[in-house]
Amino acid sequence: MEWRTAVERMRSSWPVVFGIVDAVKRHKVSMLAKQAAYSLLYALPAMIALLVSLTGLLDRYAGTDISSTLLREIDERVPEELQPLLESLVQHAVDQQSGSSAAIGVIVALGVALWGGAGGTGALVYACNRVFDVSDTRSYVARKLLTLSLTLGGGALVIASFILVVLGERIGDWIAEKIGRSSSLIDLLVSNGLGAALLLFVAVGALYWFAPDVPRSRRWVLPGTVLVTVATLLAFLAFDLLMRLVDPGSAYGTAGSVLILLWLLYLVSVFVVFGGIVNAVLSDRYDACMIAYLDSHPERRHPPLP
Repeated sequence: MEWRTAVERMRSSWPVVFGIVDAVKRHKVSMLAKQAAYSLLYALPAMIALLVSLTGLLDRYAGTDISSTLLREIDERVPEELQPLLESLVQHAVDQQSGSSAAIGVIVALGVALWGGAGGTGALVYACNRVFDVSDTRSYVARKLLTLSLTLGGGALVIASFILVVLGERIGDWIAEKIGRSSSLIDLLVSNGLGAALLLFVAVGALYWFAPDVPRSRRWVLPGTVLVTVATLLAFLAFDLLMRLVDPGSAYGTAGSVLILLWLLYLVSVFVVFGGIVNAVLSDRYDACMIAYLDSHPERRHPPLP
């Protein structure tokens, strides 16, 4: 009985902490994260094709040499089993003679990437509503438009953030070479990770603000956004370090690389769901706007899944 009394005292002393723990137990965080991760995995091939197609267009019309940097990164970091395929894709994009065919390739890749990524974004939107224990009353068209908008805008920001984490130093050197001098602002934004953090912060903040179908105050979106931004950047850095130190394809072939990438997507999805829980618990206790709305609309509350 003494330990139960101690637990109850701790609950009264740290209600937010225990509220988050209880919410994690009630909501199936792992299931929600896996659903989003598997859906996002289907969009990766199209995202790679889109990146390669954009590389060809930039080299052709902007006079850049991004393809050489991309080929060097493929040679240094991609498992040997995948190198011939990716190198041939880059070379094909660079060698395309018709500007119209290159543009069509970008449009097709963008469409497929949106279709695949929308499934993962939809899963995250669903998860955000579940952790807030509210039902999504938006129409089918409104939900689809929201999902596509978040996929297009948020996906672009997250991909750009990942690229800055992995290639930020080289991009900063390339910009300094083009402008003829180094810049402390460019180094801070591109090479030192601040730009990646800002892009990721905006993407996560947009998801947390627009996904839950319930009125809230903006400030109670910030705690989960900051938490997810820091955790995701650390995951990106760990992924980059892992790819530098080991060759995941050496023992398991291409499947090893896919598994590592899937785990990265799963971890990021777990971070997003957990950050949503943090925002939900804090909002349920302190957000006067949401509390007043749900008190006047009790039918909007949706109990957690059993």
